Amino acid sequence: MTHSLSGYEEIALLPGLSACLAVLVVLVLVAVVVLPAVWSRDAERRHAALTVLRLLLRHWSEHRSRKAGRRPRQGIRS
Repeated sequence: MTHSLSGYEEIALLPGLSACLAVLVVLVLVAVVVLPAVWSRDAERRHAALTVLRLLLRHWSEHRSRKAGRRPRQGIRS
């Protein structure tokens, strides 16, 4: 006997899936960007990882500002 999920049961699975996906994205960012920026012995790799980290944080900050209805700050140093 096979069971198929109705449309409502499929929708109920999505919040758990999106939470797992968010955790996975954060773990990948930490492993690929933050750890090399902090612990790499190669200066070029540290510099590249720090640049990517700055860009991600700037984008996230501007996105939060727009979401809250505020204008993004001008003159953020890189």
